[in-house]
Amino acid sequence: MSPSRLALVSAGLFALTLFTGCTDPIPTAVATCQALPGLAVDEAGRKLLDPLLVAADLAALDAMPPTAGLQKVGSERLAELRSKTTCTPGKVESAGGEGWAVPMTRVSPKVNPDGSFGEPETTEIKWIVTEAADGLRVKTRLEYVFTTRKSVEKAVAEKDWRRVSSTWRAIAKEFPDPLLAVDVAEAEAQEARYELLADLKGVFAEANDTEVIGLVESKAKVEVPKVKVRISFETAGEPIRVDLEAGPVPAGGSVPVRTPIPEGAIGQVLVEVVEILN
Repeated sequence: MSPSRLALVSAGLFALTLFTGCTDPIPTAVATCQALPGLAVDEAGRKLLDPLLVAADLAALDAMPPTAGLQKVGSERLAELRSKTTCTPGKVESAGGEGWAVPMTRVSPKVNPDGSFGEPETTEIKWIVTEAADGLRVKTRLEYVFTTRKSVEKAVAEKDWRRVSSTWRAIAKEFPDPLLAVDVAEAEAQEARYELLADLKGVFAEANDTEVIGLVESKAKVEVPKVKVRISFETAGEPIRVDLEAGPVPAGGSVPVRTPIPEGAIGQVLVEVVEILN
């Protein structure tokens, strides 16, 4: 047998030994999959994942605040979701020096935007199982996703709702957390409210000796059930701000809003639509 042929056979025997020896990455990968690691987990999930994830992923998990999905579903129903989840491993491949790449087919109830469970959905996952000092552990994308999630918090602080929703969608595509359906839906709803808010305008209409009347005018194509209106009165010092609710605001129409003139008001009046209320 030629040296090159011998080398190929030796490599094949080594790979066979690697995947069929006593070190089997599949049980660790399956256990991790069924524990449903997410961007946030409840106490029970954290205990399940503690012996399964690499240290960097556990640290990222501990640093992330609860998601809207976790808060809406809650621990009891999350346990139900885990109990209805099945994970089937595919063909294990070498991941070089990192360990093994283990593809997984997860079937679990779909989490709807309102937190209820729907029909089963199938998700394809591939994680790396690596050897640690205390045994086999799984490397997910949590460490990477943690960095991306911080950009969501920045976008929220800047009230850039379009960036908030697009980033949540990117995270949900990148990391197989079924509860993120809630976060994506809430972000998209907030983006829609923001865009609708741009079609609403507060205007000063008239004033008499006792009250100011403003209008909420709409260029929107849909009725807006309720809005928050702020009327600001100029004074000798700081403005006096009065917050009111108005609605429904008809599509392409207007609705009046009125408030008594506060003591100390001496000048201009500003009427603003500041928020769409649920």
